[in-house]
Amino acid sequence: MKKNKDDIMNGWMEKADRDLEFAKREFKITDPLTDIVFFHSQQSAEKYMKVYLIFLDIIFQKTHDIEDIVVITSTKDSSIIEFKDIGAELSDYAMEASL
Repeated sequence: MKKNKDDIMNGWMEKADRDLEFAKREFKITDPLTDIVFFHSQQSAEKYMKVYLIFLDIIFQKTHDIEDIVVITSTKDSSIIEFKDIGAELSDYAMEASL
């Protein structure tokens, strides 16, 4: 059975919420593993951005680069381009954490 757009967006949001919740929990402990916090924060932002792409009916290639996702999104929402540099920073954290 083919999933509808809302089901797909809800699935991504649930995963993004879980990444964010994990990052928040880890960050609250006395000696947090900051590389893991950064990784899950990046993952959460990436997934939320992909939800927005789906909402805007933008077809996109598989990528983990938030800067690229912001640029793609800006084709339908020019106001989001202001987050391009932040997206680049977040993407760097994810790459560092996965090395």
